[in-house]
Amino acid sequence: MYRRTAIFGFLFALTAPAADRFPHVEAEALSGRKVTLPDEVAGSPALVIIGFTHGSNEQVKVWTERAGKEIPAKSVYTLVELESAPRTVRGMIHSSIKGSTPKEIQDRFVLDYHSERALKTAAGCKAGDDAYLVLIDAQGQVVWRAHGPPTDQIAAELKKLLAQYTPNSN
Repeated sequence: MYRRTAIFGFLFALTAPAADRFPHVEAEALSGRKVTLPDEVAGSPALVIIGFTHGSNEQVKVWTERAGKEIPAKSVYTLVELESAPRTVRGMIHSSIKGSTPKEIQDRFVLDYHSERALKTAAGCKAGDDAYLVLIDAQGQVVWRAHGPPTDQIAAELKKLLAQYTPNSN
């Protein structure tokens, strides 16, 4: 009986809807602007696209481009978590990312060096080389998450949910 309960609990944890608060992240955007999430987006929903590894770069880039075309820009943040990156190469990583990121999105493209564990929990991180999408509501609660390469199905689900959480979106 214990095994069934433990297995059921484990399965429920994997499929339970998101209901936790997005972690407090104080970081710097590529533009040099200080960003504090979720405080900065209080009052409106936001999509946070998160990359945890070098292997996630391509998916993060494609999701960021796609979201920029399909979602109001002020609602999209890209966050690259670099806590695990060796300190000796962080400057090179920063320069490389900044050089390859269009100036018009650098204000919402954030590099973080301190919140890996909390962000992995919020994103439901299972495969480090995936891009993670986290939708937070106007109160900073995680209401949806997905991961992996861009698909039309995930994009449609995201747009539908974003419309539900956006005031006057009818």
